[in-house]
Amino acid sequence: MLGFLVIVLLTLLLPTILLFLSSSGWSHSRRRGAPSAPPGNTGWPLIGETVAFLKSHPSPSIGDFLIQRVSRFGNVFTSNLFGQRTVVSTDVQLNRSILLNELRAFGPGWPRSMLRVLGRYTIVAQAGDDHKCSRSIIVNFLSSARLQAVFLQGVDRVSTAILGSWKEKGVVSVRVETKKFAFGVIAKAILGMEPNNTETDKLQREFDIFSQGLMSLPLMFPGTAYWNSLKARSNILNVIRQKRKERINRMRDGRTDVEDDLLTWTLENTNFTEEQTGDLLLGFLLGGHDTTAKVIALAIYYLDGCPKALEQMRVFNESLRLGNIAKYVQRMAVKDFQYKEHVIPQGFSVMAALSAVHMDPSLFEDPKQFNPWRWKGPSGIKKSNNFMAFGGGSRLCPGAELVKLEFAVFFHHLITNYRWELVEPDHPINRPFVDFAGGLHIKIHTLKN
Repeated sequence: MLGFLVIVLLTLLLPTILLFLSSSGWSHSRRRGAPSAPPGNTGWPLIGETVAFLKSHPSPSIGDFLIQRVSRFGNVFTSNLFGQRTVVSTDVQLNRSILLNELRAFGPGWPRSMLRVLGRYTIVAQAGDDHKCSRSIIVNFLSSARLQAVFLQGVDRVSTAILGSWKEKGVVSVRVETKKFAFGVIAKAILGMEPNNTETDKLQREFDIFSQGLMSLPLMFPGTAYWNSLKARSNILNVIRQKRKERINRMRDGRTDVEDDLLTWTLENTNFTEEQTGDLLLGFLLGGHDTTAKVIALAIYYLDGCPKALEQMRVFNESLRLGNIAKYVQRMAVKDFQYKEHVIPQGFSVMAALSAVHMDPSLFEDPKQFNPWRWKGPSGIKKSNNFMAFGGGSRLCPGAELVKLEFAVFFHHLITNYRWELVEPDHPINRPFVDFAGGLHIKIHTLKN
């Protein structure tokens, strides 16, 4: 019986094993005479230390994985994550070099299993002119003028509708409500879909399944998060494909009621194929929804009804820093890279642990304390090279200003209409994306006048 179960398990895991073996970490052969990587541990065959890396931990911390390995090997060490030999850095200077040395030393390096979900034309996998082209599309679409002229009214309308519904509820799940708000805004911005209708709600359910499997173990059999994520990707792309077809027909007919969204913008300003368009929009859907929903939820959690700290952009920065929504970024060394006594060999994946920078007591005083006043500058928001929530260099998040706009509008309506308190204790957990185990339920108190 035991032998039979082993055979069944190996059969189910075969696609996963093949996926790991095909990843760069196992296909890369060391050059003769190549320098050695920093010290570390490769863990188990195939899966390496991925399970330990993905282990849940409180969001305002770097987690046991980093704590234990930094203590043993130092701020730069080698591991095996997602089937790739990976140099992990918790060093602020090295992390800054990783972000700023695009192409000269580092290229795209996200796990191949993740890129299979995002698509081969996703912006995070692109380099050089391809990346510049995709990024310029989003940057121009989200220009300052368009944010004020096109997006502000829509963001205001969605936030007013979401928050207006709270008056009748008394108790709400912040996780549910902020996701609904952020998805309503981004679905309208990308595909012209109206918030709070059946089609949009269905797409959001697919998106939730899609995002849950992004950083899961790539187990290629039914029922796993990774398998479900691939299925959800296909369903989302079917919606984008249908919308694209309808939009092309309307534009060909000379219709003037074409939506001013990213889909139309892409059709008018590029020669992208259906696949390229789908991957671009899917990636923007992920980036434009996830950060917004989580930073609002974190701010509500940290403030817990206290209006004293409500200078919005200070709260925004501090929630991003302490919540560690952007836990790390990954690159690939395109050549041997020397940093102090360390050499990152060509072909190795490189992980810049941004959370380690944000939680470094030498950079941020009392880093585990929520302190928006640390961002108070002489004439506005204090800037810091150690704040890396939106990445840096040529891969600085192109949607950062839209996220700030959504946060500012939502919080304006929130604090002018309500005070709130937690219904029960809840805490942000990184698993590996930030979430609230209990859904962050709050009791609402409507303000008079």
